[in-house]
Amino acid sequence: MKRWRIGLAVILLSAAGLLGCARERTGASVVRSSALAALPQESVGLLVVEVNSLGRTKAVSSWMKEMAAAAERGGPLTEIRDRFGLEAVKKLNRMGLVVVPMADDRLGWALLMEGEFDPEALRRGLGGEEIAMLEGMEGAPELGVTMIEGGHLALGSRAALETIRENAAAGGRGLDRNEALLGMLEGVRATSQIWGAIDCRAMTDLARKTGVGLLDRSPIPDTPLSSTLHSLAFQGRFGRDLEFDLFGETDDAESARLLSETLRGIVAFGRLGAGEASSSEWAQFLERVRIDQEGTSITLTGSIPEETLVALAEKTGGAAPPADAAPPR
Repeated sequence: MKRWRIGLAVILLSAAGLLGCARERTGASVVRSSALAALPQESVGLLVVEVNSLGRTKAVSSWMKEMAAAAERGGPLTEIRDRFGLEAVKKLNRMGLVVVPMADDRLGWALLMEGEFDPEALRRGLGGEEIAMLEGMEGAPELGVTMIEGGHLALGSRAALETIRENAAAGGRGLDRNEALLGMLEGVRATSQIWGAIDCRAMTDLARKTGVGLLDRSPIPDTPLSSTLHSLAFQGRFGRDLEFDLFGETDDAESARLLSETLRGIVAFGRLGAGEASSSEWAQFLERVRIDQEGTSITLTGSIPEETLVALAEKTGGAAPPADAAPPR
């Protein structure tokens, strides 16, 4: 009987340890243990979408329909569909998009798609090439596709894809060595369906060099105060609505206090601007926003109604990236 109790105690402790490890899994650990690690080390921003867990939401269903419609209109999506088939989309589990600085002061990007793809089918789609360059549209930046170790797909310029292939083959040379982004992702739950991080100072510097207007679109003015925000992480979870959290880190507590007050002022001004349209989606969104500050950290939480997300997906689905958002090369 005593041995049985000891054995049961060992099993329970082991189970508790495993559950504890699962709870502690973060965005950083996902990057280190997945194909995302092959993305370029010099990336200044990362957006991850856990496609597998989002397939049942209305917003994603609407987005997928728009993507399918866009594939009928020509361009890279049409060629990807012709090469790999839309059935491959059903096997897609995760997408990771990174923003990458380029040597010629242009904004670059690369996209990694993890899934349970058939490697032989992917090779046939690539036509026997390691990197297949897509025809794209006139005036658009070069865009190619490749398969990396593990049977995953990557999109980007030839140089970006060569880097990703090398990282995937060698290991320990890509995004898994970007301590700036990984440090921010330690506070992001791996159970989130949308998550990522931004190196704010590196992104701001890149925006100034490229002149793509990122700073003009920011709700926070480009001022000495906003420059104290050096990192930003985010996570989102879908129930009926999208619940999200933003985690910002500043240089010091006073900067965090002033910046949080600035954000509260922007939200309050937005509520006033909503006027009597208290039932509008914009007014409802602003009412759900909460901003907290503790030491050097700022946390912004809120939620976006499902109907708003569906409307947004219908407006943006299948839209091509702007011409100045060229992939890295």
